[in-house]
Amino acid sequence: MLESIARMTDHPFIIDSSKTARLNAIRPFYLKRHLSFPIQLVHLVRDPRACVWSVIRWRMRGDRHLGRTAQLGLAAMAAFSWTGTNLAAEFYRLCHPEGSVRVNYAALLQHGVPESIQPFAPEGPLENIVIERNGNCHSMGGNEMRNQAQVAVRRDETWKAEIPTSITVVVTALTWPLMLRYGFLRDTKV
Repeated sequence: MLESIARMTDHPFIIDSSKTARLNAIRPFYLKRHLSFPIQLVHLVRDPRACVWSVIRWRMRGDRHLGRTAQLGLAAMAAFSWTGTNLAAEFYRLCHPEGSVRVNYAALLQHGVPESIQPFAPEGPLENIVIERNGNCHSMGGNEMRNQAQVAVRRDETWKAEIPTSITVVVTALTWPLMLRYGFLRDTKV
């Protein structure tokens, strides 16, 4: 599909916002091998505690309840998934350093787009911008947002106050090497 888009448009960039999650961890390697044009992997890194708490909070939406044991099990599975997908991105970066850049999610929202990806991104801080979406776009719309016409980009740090200590301990224990690499251990209060 990306090859068809490239042939039909005169835009210099095509952004495939596929998440490199569990089943798609090798997608950058696949795209690099099968496309006739170069790809640039933007490895967007978010604190694993925020990611895990988002998964748990999503599972508990509405009147659904998860007991502490189920929350800890889900936290462990999500932490392993976070580690695996980030290791896949790190491996791609190791194999193709010219075609990959790592960007911290919180820094991106707060300070704007780093110079390394400016040619194909909006200018300035991304926090509080609104992205207009057409009916075929799912790039920014995870979870319930995928059905909204507009997606507001804003920093969400409610997880820091909401996440139980037991989940923080499990996630940190399972992800600490990459947390250290990405600078997330500076905020740890465990």
